[in-house]
Amino acid sequence: MMFFTTCTIAYLLISDISSVSAVCPGSTYGPDCKYDCHCDTSVTCDPQNGCVGNCAAGWDGPTCQRRNVALGKPTSQSSNFNGHTSELAVDGTLGHSYADTPCTHTRRTPSPASWRVTLGAVYWINNFTIYNRKENLGRRLSGFTLYVRNTSQASKACYKDTTPNTTTPGPIVTGHCTGGPVSGDTVMITSRRNEYLTLCEVLIFVCSTGWYGEMCGRQCNTTTACSKCDVTRTRCTECVDGRWEKHCQNRCGHCWADKCDKVTGECPLTDGNPRCDAGFMGENCLTACEAGTYGPDCNETCGSCASGPVSCNTTSGHCQGEPRCMPGYSGLKCKTCEAGKYGSDCNETCGSCASGSDSCNTTSGHCQGKPRCKPGYSGLKCKTVPISNTEGVAGGVTGVLVACAVVVAVIIIYRRRHPSTSKAQAHDSLSVRTMGDIQPDVEDQQSNREYEAEDPEVHVVPEDPEATTYENHLSTSVPVEEFWDYIQEKMAADGFKAEFAKFPAGLHAKAEVANLPYNKAKSRYKNLVAYDHTRVVLRLHGPNDKSDYINACYIDGYNQPKKFIASQGKDRLFYS
Repeated sequence: MMFFTTCTIAYLLISDISSVSAVCPGSTYGPDCKYDCHCDTSVTCDPQNGCVGNCAAGWDGPTCQRRNVALGKPTSQSSNFNGHTSELAVDGTLGHSYADTPCTHTRRTPSPASWRVTLGAVYWINNFTIYNRKENLGRRLSGFTLYVRNTSQASKACYKDTTPNTTTPGPIVTGHCTGGPVSGDTVMITSRRNEYLTLCEVLIFVCSTGWYGEMCGRQCNTTTACSKCDVTRTRCTECVDGRWEKHCQNRCGHCWADKCDKVTGECPLTDGNPRCDAGFMGENCLTACEAGTYGPDCNETCGSCASGPVSCNTTSGHCQGEPRCMPGYSGLKCKTCEAGKYGSDCNETCGSCASGSDSCNTTSGHCQGKPRCKPGYSGLKCKTVPISNTEGVAGGVTGVLVACAVVVAVIIIYRRRHPSTSKAQAHDSLSVRTMGDIQPDVEDQQSNREYEAEDPEVHVVPEDPEATTYENHLSTSVPVEEFWDYIQEKMAADGFKAEFAKFPAGLHAKAEVANLPYNKAKSRYKNLVAYDHTRVVLRLHGPNDKSDYINACYIDGYNQPKKFIASQGKDRLFYS
């Protein structure tokens, strides 16, 4: 039983190596036994590789697939000298000595001397080898020409030697047709004019079926490299998919389409797909992704790997090592903020979301779900906390906005509650003023004059007469980074409308100068006047000029007293 098992395994191994090893008849080998062995009788044809050296007579090349079609074929020459006839150049004897090796020899006439061999069939001729004599007379071969002729066509020059007359071309002359293969059944060699022609051996090579190349060592019609050769058997005309270059020696790069241009090796771009497989880039997709990039064509940017870009897998983008990600990031690619973090760098901390940090959007930081925030917090990010009602709006960006809003709000409220009334007539004695008359830093020169301040139509709320700031008891502190979210949330819930309704009505400071008889006409509305302590004081033109009033007030900016001026809309008496 053991013997049977061992033999069975051995047979299976041999069968796996080559499906033809046990069935190729005679001297054949290779896939489907399609190649003939041309081995010398001293060696055995390998069922997979055929002959490796030790070729039979008339064959050579790395796999014995290059044939000398001139061997033993009919020959002739222009003349004979001392019995050195034409067939001595195709007898298979390879040598260079005229004395020891049978070589052909012609006379000088007729000129030029010539030698020819009839091949018996039409071949595409390209490669040849000539054994020349070694002696000094080997120079006689210099300047020779090799022609190929088809019986039905004129001869064509395949090769022209350019060696100077005084120099020998060498003991062995190997060449190929300069203009490419030439089809014919006859090969002729001629000497230069008025010279003898001596040839020790002439070899004319062609590849056997299924092989190509100068040495006929490359296979045609394969599934691994060249799929098709030209009729001359000198070059491959088409590579199998996945191979390129004239001999299909180069494998395509890491192309997305698993094939490339069979001449240049460039990977194609088709149907919007990437050019290269993940991890590679470049026209031929042979260049690995640079550190920090990954994916097809290396178009993806690695995440925040703890060990830096070099630890990012160029194929998948996964970060390697432990810890995997930089602080604030999570996931295989370290591109997702961990729970409780958000922002482009995941360095912002989520607010007090009612459903916990998992409900915090990792991009915007907005809390999701309803209710949105935990008790005591508000805003889209649930970071806003109510503050004490005694906190004022003196300074800061919010202070300026609220102060401006108060002025606008008062005007709107009054317009809604008091329809337009007739304006007081201007006093003839008052002169017209321009904005150039504003004197922002001069005390009220006429503040001690005896003016009548009573006006039953103006309601003044009793307040501290020495007060210099307006307290907004509805103020709310909003961090700058939360301001936009705060605005959006208030607009969505009509929050501004509710806050606007809570603004106090009436005047909250003294306005005696505004209510003087000759200044009343300068205010469009009787209860919208400039306070004494904040009004803009005009420059007086003379001792009899009592009109330093304009309905305009200073508003402090952030750490900048009197930064802004708020005024009523101008009318005909505004500058009077």
